[in-house]
Formats: sequence, C-alpha cells, structure tokens
Amino acid sequence: MGLAAQGDRAPSELSVADARRLEFAKALALKPRLLLLNEVMAGLRHSEIEPSLELIGRLKQQGMTILVVEHVMKAILAVSDRVLVLHQGSVLTQCGPQEVLADDRVIEAYLGHRYAKRRRSQT
Repeated sequence: MGLAAQGDRAPSELSVADARRLEFAKALALKPRLLLLNEVMAGLRHSEIEPSLELIGRLKQQGMTILVVEHVMKAILAVSDRVLVLHQGSVLTQCGPQEVLADDRVIEAYLGHRYAKRRRSQT
C-alpha cells in the first residue's frame, strides 16, 4: 500500500491520500470477496487518484467484485464494467461507462438543461 515509511505515524497525522490507502489496507486485511468503496477518490488530487485506480484494477484482475460509489468520472471510467446512474433516488440508466457519457439524460441531470441543450445543438 506504500505506507511502510509512515508506520510510526498516527492515522490522524496522515495526508488525505495516505489515510485513504490505510482504509484500503484495513479493508483488504479482511480478505473480502466483495469490496464496497464509497467516494474513495473525493478530495484527492489527480496525481493521488492514479495509485488507487491501479490498486482497484489489480483487485479486479484477481477476480474481486468491487462496488464503487463515486463522483469522480475519471475513476468511474477507469474501473467500471457497468455503471448505474441514480438521479433523485431513481435509476436513470444502467449500462457501460461510455454509454453513460453519451446519454443525454445523464448529461442533463448532472450538467444541467442548458449544457444538454447546447450539446444537442452541436451534434
């Protein structure tokens, strides 16, 4: 997890990125078959997101099932086979990540009516 050099520090002294890695380590120590991740990329810089994406990718390749709740689209696109989009408590769509990006309903719900209208007029 890349935390060996931080071993003498209290969790409260860790950076946000290191604290997230510690949470990953604690969860993985239990050897789960299903890993639930909730907003693990929130608050991280772009350079701090990449190691988490690599870890999730390795776990996925090893056959682990991973359920991710996330708003960072870079993360969703990098690790998802399927995306379920909720809007106001209801399922808006459920499909592959690229289809989600092209779905006008998703664009309107998350970027707004004006953006969706402008996008439609450009196509």
